[in-house]
Amino acid sequence: MNALAAIRATLCAALMTGASACALAMPDRIHYRADASSEAASAAIEAPSDHFIGLALSGGGSRSAVFATAAMEALAEHGLLDQVTHISSVSGGGFAGAYYLLNQPADETEFDAFRTAMRGDLFADVVSGQLTSPNRLTSPTRRLSSLQEGLDERITQGATFADLPAAPVWFINASRYDDGRRFVFSNMTLDDERRSDGPLAHDALRAASFSAPGCARPTPADFPLSLAIATSAAFPVAFGPSTFEASADCDGRQVRYWHLGDGGVIENLGVETLEEVALRGHEAGTLSGPVIIFSFDAELNTPAERFFDDGDLSIWTSAPGRIVDVAGLRGRAYHDLAWAQVWEARGVAAAFIHMRYTHARLSQEWPASCRDGAGALEARIADIPTSLRITDCHADLMERAAHAIVHERLNAAHDALSELGVSYRTVQPHTLAQP
Repeated sequence: MNALAAIRATLCAALMTGASACALAMPDRIHYRADASSEAASAAIEAPSDHFIGLALSGGGSRSAVFATAAMEALAEHGLLDQVTHISSVSGGGFAGAYYLLNQPADETEFDAFRTAMRGDLFADVVSGQLTSPNRLTSPTRRLSSLQEGLDERITQGATFADLPAAPVWFINASRYDDGRRFVFSNMTLDDERRSDGPLAHDALRAASFSAPGCARPTPADFPLSLAIATSAAFPVAFGPSTFEASADCDGRQVRYWHLGDGGVIENLGVETLEEVALRGHEAGTLSGPVIIFSFDAELNTPAERFFDDGDLSIWTSAPGRIVDVAGLRGRAYHDLAWAQVWEARGVAAAFIHMRYTHARLSQEWPASCRDGAGALEARIADIPTSLRITDCHADLMERAAHAIVHERLNAAHDALSELGVSYRTVQPHTLAQP
């Protein structure tokens, strides 16, 4: 026991009359320890080599989870969901990703259950976890356990990476605070070898994973899905970071501690990991076909005019995620320019279909769940907060927006995608399923 731990233990023993006092003395926890046996138990999967169809599920809490669910249902109506080879999620997008991969909904009844699950009140689960485990109250790294338990109760049911299907491949994105790299949990191996040249030569542009130089490996088979998703959603300072102990070499003699949090701190769409994996495949010669990425974007991104027109500083204190939004807007602009040049330089046929909830064209008929419905639907949708809970009114609006934008964009892109070898059904407006 080190000196700090001894002091904590002494303090806790001296103050046994109050659980909250002992909670103050509790150390932050290590959430997962990877040893040689757990890493060796992981079985890497092979991705399809003739085509790449990626699905990016953005961050945005329950708003994102509901949007992604309805958008996947719309893809299924077009006959596209079964063709997806890779899924990448950030934060709340991982809630929907987990449910889909573990349950594989195929018809309207199963999607009904999917939508209901995404409306669950994870915030209440977190609060309950805090109240029943007071040692978590003073530390965001321990509070993360309450979110993990809520995800296990409502979505993952104790599943680990060993329980994932072989296809589609899943990437869960986090941020490694130690060195500013994306960290990816996946049932697919991502090696950590540095390229001598090209866009992945710099460490910061490559995703980190459980792989070490010279030793490529996927996320350990016994790693809890709920912990990976909770880490991806661990927005500071409310939750996290999570801490993992893992080997930094192939023989396990060098131990490192990784501190991971919300993937949206680096890239909130989940697109960069899909692009990196596709580029790796083309560079290695294991992928020969076109690259198609469907991006379901439920980021908040409050318009700048909202801030310019309001002198009350409370607008900032009520929207702490604005700092991430500002960084993301600039970073995304540079990223789009750079990656377009990468695909063009390599002669790779690529298509990026971006579907954002605030871009949906909606009728002005309010859902019955919005009892106070007034004004423009678009304004209400733009103000849906980022949270671990969502009202029925907001969920109905997000589902409506998802169906509208997916059908609109896919119908418009039918000819272009057909040229890339993607075959799917167009859906006429009068036959759209009502979410």
